[in-house]
Amino acid sequence: MANKIIFSGLIVALLQVASAEEANPEPYMNDAPLTIYVDAGKEIDQFLSLAKSIDGKQSVLEDTLERMSAEIKAAEVRCTQKVSKLQRRELRNQQTRRMLVEVKATAGSMSAEIKATEERCTQKVSELERKLEDLINLQTKSSAVATCPKRPAELACEKTHGLRSARILNNTIPYEVRLVNADGNRINRGGVLIDKRFVLIPRSLDHYTVQQVEFSFSDKVVYKKIKKVHTVLSYAFSSIMLVELDSDVDYNYWLYPTCLYTSELNPKSGLMNYDGKPIKITEDSNCYDPYSKELSPDRVCVEGNCGSSNLVVEVGRKPQLFGFIYCYNNAKYRTLYKVSSFLDTIENIVWPKNGK
Repeated sequence: MANKIIFSGLIVALLQVASAEEANPEPYMNDAPLTIYVDAGKEIDQFLSLAKSIDGKQSVLEDTLERMSAEIKAAEVRCTQKVSKLQRRELRNQQTRRMLVEVKATAGSMSAEIKATEERCTQKVSELERKLEDLINLQTKSSAVATCPKRPAELACEKTHGLRSARILNNTIPYEVRLVNADGNRINRGGVLIDKRFVLIPRSLDHYTVQQVEFSFSDKVVYKKIKKVHTVLSYAFSSIMLVELDSDVDYNYWLYPTCLYTSELNPKSGLMNYDGKPIKITEDSNCYDPYSKELSPDRVCVEGNCGSSNLVVEVGRKPQLFGFIYCYNNAKYRTLYKVSSFLDTIENIVWPKNGK
């Protein structure tokens, strides 16, 4: 670039000399060659400085152009991304609009179906209401009243209701039951008379050769021979035996059968042991053993003393045998076995003809 400027300066100097000759055309004294002396030092320096300045500015311009080119490319990339994003958004909007159209169409169809279903339901309800009204009218006109059939134990209890007008010792059972073995020794196993020929015993008799049952009440004692022993429950140390007598017991003021508790619902209060002391039903968790976190449905957890017998009686309008508790220690809580859970077995043996 600098050489080009110097060359241009020389041309300008020659042009100036030529212009001077045309202005003064007189020939020189001799024809010696023309020698031109040009003092171009300052001009050359100026031209060089100018060239350097121009070269520097050109470099700056080139750098600026490169940066601008890079920025333009980056802007193009951003614009392309923005356009792509807008296109995707527009595509989603189109899909959303299509879905809205489909949803509206589906909602319209469902609305029609719902209305039709409501109409059918209304008709069905009206029909059921008419049938119910007819049944109510029929029941009102009918003189027969439908009742749930009573269990054999309930029927047997009703048959002996008149005997229970007598005084009841401690609101429980006014007699004691003992078993007599072959040697004449008495075994106090407790028990309760539930029919003329059957006594319910809350103990196992496997290790005893019992021959008689002794009933003691007031100042009297009655003995009855044993015909057969039926097992109602046999589980570890918990057993319930049904002793069948050889002959009927003669009921009297003190000696009469105790009704069995037949409901599956537990009484809220009124439980007593044989000695008339209260027994309270508590949370099942109080009686959980180390291997289980629940009680069997035929058992409940109770709080209270055992007394002189394992019998637990529910005292309401009439005393009923609710169950048995087993006392092996002085624990605060004990497991009670409900009689209602074994009614089927007991009734099939004692009242095979439905309490008759």
